Amino acid sequence: MLKDRLTILIPVRDRQYNIPVVLEYYADLDCRKIIVDSSKKEYKGSFIPSFEYAFIGPTRYYEMLYWATDQVDTPYVLDASDDDFFWKPGIKKAIEFLIAHPDYSSCEGITKKISKKGEIGCDISSGTWTAQQIIKETLWYEKYNVFERMIDFMTCYSPKNHVIVKTEVAQDIARLVVENKVLQSVSYLDRLFSLIVCFSGNMKVLPLLWCLRLQDSRVINDIKIRQELNYTRKIEGISEREVLCPVVDYFIKKAGRPEDEWEKVMLVTKTLIEKHFQSPVAGNNRTQACENMSGERLDPSEIERLIKVGEDEIKEIFIDFRKRKMIK
Repeated sequence: MLKDRLTILIPVRDRQYNIPVVLEYYADLDCRKIIVDSSKKEYKGSFIPSFEYAFIGPTRYYEMLYWATDQVDTPYVLDASDDDFFWKPGIKKAIEFLIAHPDYSSCEGITKKISKKGEIGCDISSGTWTAQQIIKETLWYEKYNVFERMIDFMTCYSPKNHVIVKTEVAQDIARLVVENKVLQSVSYLDRLFSLIVCFSGNMKVLPLLWCLRLQDSRVINDIKIRQELNYTRKIEGISEREVLCPVVDYFIKKAGRPEDEWEKVMLVTKTLIEKHFQSPVAGNNRTQACENMSGERLDPSEIERLIKVGEDEIKEIFIDFRKRKMIK
């Protein structure tokens, strides 16, 4: 099922201590698995034959993604962070759904936090959007219009950087950013990635655990590292409108919109992607995950039960890793 359908990319940057955990955890997952190492020095540890290892040296994220997705020959790809634990049965269910629903560009489940002590926390927060009226006053509204879907998505935003997406979509996004360096000046590239995934098709959130994210290693306090990884870099003298021109050109071309609608699409894009967010609100993905793969609505208690199955399985594995001092 997975072998010819999915490639998992596991980016590593100066956290090679996570590689043994990655190798052991995903060893029995029958798909293509590529560890993409952009650390300063090549990893010298042992490997499992079912994994591919590529050392590319210090590389910004989207340049790494551009190189990595170009190696992918399967229809779907997952960017799996080296310190996250994706629930393997959930990966299989997501691929089953995407195969059965080719109009969908992505599929995932519920992502939660886990501490280094093995304590599972709340759902990863999403953002609520507050600028719908700005769009509705200017947007041509058609039934099932792709931009209408984008607005609906941003009212209940959740990042799509670490979900299964169509490979061609991930390649398009990486190419767009790498070929238009000005896009790397913005600090909301995760939002841009998610918006293009939304633009490219419907998105599914399944009622199951997707990932336990190790929360302690997610905080990057070192300003030098932030700048090096290009999270906050700004380009002097360039407006956000100029930055988004390549994105608007992409939307116009892909959506088959006439050139005279360019300004409308620019307004939609700017409004969707800029700073129109309230404080994060947990549980938005859980609201979207109320239907199973067959479209049947589930009782909240059933959703909780399905999520807990994944939690219990990963927690047991996580605690074993911790006892063996493999979690840093």
